[in-house]
Amino acid sequence: MKVRLISPTHALVDEAALVRSLFDQGLHAYHWRKAPFKPQDFQDFLKQLPMGFHQRIWVHLSEIPAESIGEVNIHAKGELAEQICAAEENEQQKMLAKGNQWSTGAHTISALNARRKWAPILLVSPVFPSISKNSYQPEDANFGSQCLKIFPDAVALGGVGKPQIPILKDWGFKSCALMGSIWAGADEPLENFKQIMTIINES
Repeated sequence: MKVRLISPTHALVDEAALVRSLFDQGLHAYHWRKAPFKPQDFQDFLKQLPMGFHQRIWVHLSEIPAESIGEVNIHAKGELAEQICAAEENEQQKMLAKGNQWSTGAHTISALNARRKWAPILLVSPVFPSISKNSYQPEDANFGSQCLKIFPDAVALGGVGKPQIPILKDWGFKSCALMGSIWAGADEPLENFKQIMTIINES
C-alpha cells in the first residue's frame, strides 16, 4: 500500500529533514499544505531536499500563484478544483499545463465523478471519522467502497490510523493518505509513521 502524508497548515521546525526521514521509511508522497501559501516558503522547503525527492512533493493550492513556482505537482483545493471542473476543454488544458502532475480531493460521489476526468490522483474523504477534525465523518459508512467501484485507484483519507489499515486493505484500497494519526498521534511523527508502516508491511 502506497502512503501519502499531508502536512499541517502551520510551519514545522526542520520540516525538510523530517520529510527526508519519512521518505527513507517508505513514504510515497508528501503533501505540502500551508495557510497562507507563500511561494518563497515553498521554494525554500524544496531547496532543502535532494532533487530526487522533488517529484514526490505535492503543493496544495486554491489558486495558481502569479509568480512561477516551477514544474511541481499540484493538489487542487476548493476553488481551484471547481474552476478546473467548470472550464472549457481548451482552457482546462491550459490550467493543467501549469502543473507537473495533478491531484485533488473528493468528499462526495458527484465530486468524484467530476474530478476523475482530469485528476489522475484522487483523495477521497472522509473514509472514517476524522482524527484531526471534530465531527467530520462519512455520511455513508460505505463511502470508501463506493468510491473504489467508480475509481479503483482512489486514495483513502480521513481517520486513517493503525486500526484502519487492515480494513482498507480488505476493501481493496491500494493507497491511503495520513494526517491526524501522524501529527496528533501518541508519539513523535516519525515514530507514528514507522508504526503504521510496520502494520502495512505485515498485514
